[in-house]
Amino acid sequence: MKTLLIIGMHRSGTSAVARIVNMLGFNLGPSESMGEPSSDNPKGFWEQLPVRNLNDFLLRSVGATWDNPHSFAVDNLTERTRFNFFRLADRFVSRLRGDAPWAIKDPRLSLTMDAWRPLLQEPAVLFVYRNPIEVAGSLQARNN
Repeated sequence: MKTLLIIGMHRSGTSAVARIVNMLGFNLGPSESMGEPSSDNPKGFWEQLPVRNLNDFLLRSVGATWDNPHSFAVDNLTERTRFNFFRLADRFVSRLRGDAPWAIKDPRLSLTMDAWRPLLQEPAVLFVYRNPIEVAGSLQARNN
């Protein structure tokens, strides 16, 4: 295994798992493009802003968002969207390819993973599960 995708719903513990994976030796990408901690996640999200931005780009291209995915599917993307995504995502992935093992984490990957797969060599997927009622309660507290 050279690449690990950390997926799971927002507020499910993906940030904690990403940090543990990082402490075990996985490269999470350049520190300068790592998202900053916030009041709702003071120990950090441990995700790359380019990955988050690319995932948001894919979702927005079909009128979806992380919290309203409208049955997002890669098959619904236009050729132009796929081309632009592939070009930008490949640039990001190319910077990490030499640093094995490496991982990317973004809860949006649960929706967009199929768009990323062609860029990755046999990625392993680590799915983080938290009771959906607890996730909903955490999202309610964070997002009202």
